[in-house]
Amino acid sequence: MGTKALLCCPAIPLTKAVVITWEISPRDQPHCRISYRVETKETNETNCTDRRITWASTPDQSPDLQINAVGLNHDGYYSCEIATPEGNFQERYDLQVLVPPEVTLSPGKNRTAVCEAIAGKPAAQIFWTPDGNCKTMNESHSNGTVTVRSTCHWEHKNDDMQPYASYTEKSNPLYDTVTKVEACLVSQGEVNGTDWLALSATGIQN
Repeated sequence: MGTKALLCCPAIPLTKAVVITWEISPRDQPHCRISYRVETKETNETNCTDRRITWASTPDQSPDLQINAVGLNHDGYYSCEIATPEGNFQERYDLQVLVPPEVTLSPGKNRTAVCEAIAGKPAAQIFWTPDGNCKTMNESHSNGTVTVRSTCHWEHKNDDMQPYASYTEKSNPLYDTVTKVEACLVSQGEVNGTDWLALSATGIQN
């Protein structure tokens, strides 16, 4: 996977900073706090065990946070607070890790085909052309991904018909595409999804 994420603190000159604090709250995992006191150059960590979450540089050079090799377990809330003599300044993020599914399309017997969008986040939506008698089932996984399986049957035989399935993740603004996978009903085909993560770091208004 290997994707990096960089989360930035408020644009406050470090010469004015007294304490810099990152609050890290991955979903369904323990809370972690990283702080840096500018005057003494002292760094403290509380309940932080993930070594992939580090300062982007050194805290006396940059207060920003970097996540190396982002995984689904990094999904969650992150906030940076800089304390100064004039007051405290905060930047907050809702980090969402998105995974395109692996997609397979297999012909069955008696004018039936099966399309699976495996382990995607968010769950894919599967559509068939032409329309048929279709049933869709979702299977949720412990890591937050979802496998969608759609089985479609066509009552009337048409030798010229080339059915295809399309899948989309339009429920998330980062995904605004429709991917088409075609299948011949007399042979098996497979289309593999892309093995990468997409990141959505949404700022949270105070």
